[in-house]
Amino acid sequence: MKRRCGSCPIVLCLLVGLVFLFGCGSSNDTLFLKQVEQVRQGVSESIDIREIPISSGELLTELQGLDLLEVLNLDHSAISNEALASIGVLPALRSLSLTRTAITDDAIEMIVAQFPNLTLLRLDETMISNNGLKPLPELARLRELSLFRTRVSDLGCDSLSRIESLARVSLDQTLVTDQGLKKLAGMQKLRRVSVWQTNVTDEAIEQFQKSSPEIKVTR
Repeated sequence: MKRRCGSCPIVLCLLVGLVFLFGCGSSNDTLFLKQVEQVRQGVSESIDIREIPISSGELLTELQGLDLLEVLNLDHSAISNEALASIGVLPALRSLSLTRTAITDDAIEMIVAQFPNLTLLRLDETMISNNGLKPLPELARLRELSLFRTRVSDLGCDSLSRIESLARVSLDQTLVTDQGLKKLAGMQKLRRVSVWQTNVTDEAIEQFQKSSPEIKVTR
């Protein structure tokens, strides 16, 4: 009589799991490379890999030289500062989203240097803090900035107030208070500020709206 191995079902499940894991990674890489090729051929101007994480940040080197790329969404992927640096300069890029990536403050200088024509930048739920915001005023075309659930506080609003082109900024669930909001008053092109779930008070918002009625504050 043949012996039945009690651990066989467990081993089989592990093997199936590994095949599924690596198979999905390979499939995601293929989808990413397909989008890259479409941009190269001029068929598309955007690449979106949110929710389909690629197997390695090293694949971002494939973006080098994509002078026609305008929109890049890397949300929810294991993108580090090093991986971002490997992309190189993308002169046509106008929209970059890095929500829930592993970038830190050091990445902002690279973003400014490599993507000088950005009009939209999303840094939600990253490790970005006040220090990281300092180079952003160099982005002369930046109109929309999202800093939801970052470590930005009132001190960071000093840098935001110097972004002359800024029209919209989200400070939801940040450490900004009444003092930080005051620093944004009078910005010539700013039209909307969101301070949902912050320590900004109703009284401060009311006072802000009186001094800068052209800027809508929401919470």
